[in-house]
Amino acid sequence: IVDGTASVSGAATLSSTLAVTGAATLSSTLAVTGATTMSAGLTATSLTTNTISANGSNADLSIQPSGTGDVLISALRINGTTLDSSDSTSVNINEALVVDGTMNVSGNTALISNLTVSGTTIFEDGVTAESLITNSVTSNGSNADLSLQPSGTGDVLISALRVNGTTLDSSDST
Repeated sequence: IVDGTASVSGAATLSSTLAVTGAATLSSTLAVTGATTMSAGLTATSLTTNTISANGSNADLSIQPSGTGDVLISALRINGTTLDSSDSTSVNINEALVVDGTMNVSGNTALISNLTVSGTTIFEDGVTAESLITNSVTSNGSNADLSLQPSGTGDVLISALRVNGTTLDSSDST
């Protein structure tokens, strides 16, 4: 039992439990072999390890930043529900991606390959396309007209048939 200050110089080996009430200061390395329990938490400015895991059955692993800080994993930054790149480049998802809820995209979207859509698709503000390849174009209103409108003074071409306003002629002069 030490009731005051204890000072140990050199190596010391404890073969039982070391209980510290109050503050303890180590000015060198503390080496622990075997399981260690920190019952009131652990504060560290740095942690070097290859594995961080939860020890409770089916327990979550929670990593919480301080204040308005972010969680950084390499160049990936997580802040609340926002996932972005901490080095201002991009976030790459190199495997299949499944979105079970509604996906809202703000800003421009570039698709480098094909876009395959199954089911009904609604474009609220129209569609601009260089070409449309399909076997059928239909209107979706009951008894609605199908309207093809050229831009400016352009014509509507249907195979060799040309429509310009109320004029109907053959675009190949036959």
